[in-house]
Amino acid sequence: MSTSIQTRHMIDRIENEAFLSTPVKKALCTLYENQIKGPDQQQDEQQYKRDHQIQDLYYQLKTNLNNWKNKWLKLVIDVQQ
Repeated sequence: MSTSIQTRHMIDRIENEAFLSTPVKKALCTLYENQIKGPDQQQDEQQYKRDHQIQDLYYQLKTNLNNWKNKWLKLVIDVQQ
């Protein structure tokens, strides 16, 4: 069995355990996957996750600021008329 097949098999076994709650299953799967990966791959994935979270936060802030700007711009225009 290759490493990816072994990993998938073990993750499937964890996910199919009826007595484990979903958060516990997720934690065990993550722990198992991280034990299989090398430190460089773990670091790359962590960096990717951080970059993605920062990008999501940026887009959310941008959307919120645009919504705020549009709301206040509309109110200012209504008051001036």
